[in-house]
Amino acid sequence: MRIERVSCHLGLDTAGLFGAVFRYGVVERTVRAAARRGVTVLAWGFAPDELRLVLRGSAADIENTVRGVRVGTVRQATHFGCEVDRSATERQVVAADDLEDAIVWVHKAPLGRTQDPLGAVWSSHRDLMGFRVGHDYCSSPLRELVDRRRVHQRCGGDQLPMVSDSEQAEELRGGYRAPLTVLLRMAGAVRGVPPADRRCFRLFVHLARFVGWTNREIAGALALTARRVRQLANVREPLLAVAQVCLLDPRLRRVP
Repeated sequence: MRIERVSCHLGLDTAGLFGAVFRYGVVERTVRAAARRGVTVLAWGFAPDELRLVLRGSAADIENTVRGVRVGTVRQATHFGCEVDRSATERQVVAADDLEDAIVWVHKAPLGRTQDPLGAVWSSHRDLMGFRVGHDYCSSPLRELVDRRRVHQRCGGDQLPMVSDSEQAEELRGGYRAPLTVLLRMAGAVRGVPPADRRCFRLFVHLARFVGWTNREIAGALALTARRVRQLANVREPLLAVAQVCLLDPRLRRVP
């Protein structure tokens, strides 16, 4: 098994046209392509003109994974009326002592000069730090290999928020009643899926009820029945505390 850092160039002329739907598609494609070949996605991040990855597996499996990602991305781009360079991919083997450097390189991909990495949606930094759980495939193995707090600091990160049910409950019940559209996007961001994806609906229901929205209002936002909303509310939601932290922290409130 080896670890490689990979750069897939997308092209400066087209990268600005690729929005949230496109990028979610690329991430999910990367996960599927890696899983089929037994490759572990340790980190991912979008720079303005490239997708950066850190992958662990055999040389042949990593090569096939990267090829699958690129071919699928080229096809996806045609639906957006764009073209992606089919051949511009760079790969480099990462020594064990250099893994942290590689992760920092990936997580800095979407950052401006002064941006805190928690404010950047389009890398796996939030996953590593525990504030997005839908992409846990990459953060779980990586936590055993690097010091995540040091990675956060090296990326320019400020103090991390704490996840505490009682503290978040106190502040949210103090009067912050976010719009339903904001809450739905937040639920999607925590789950790592677009807000229209049903995988984030249960979290949205719990979060919206927590800040004071009624079942009927929530049902209208989701085009569901109030009965279905009650059913979702009756199932425990383990990500509610994480979503509360994200809702209160201005860095984590930045969502796709």
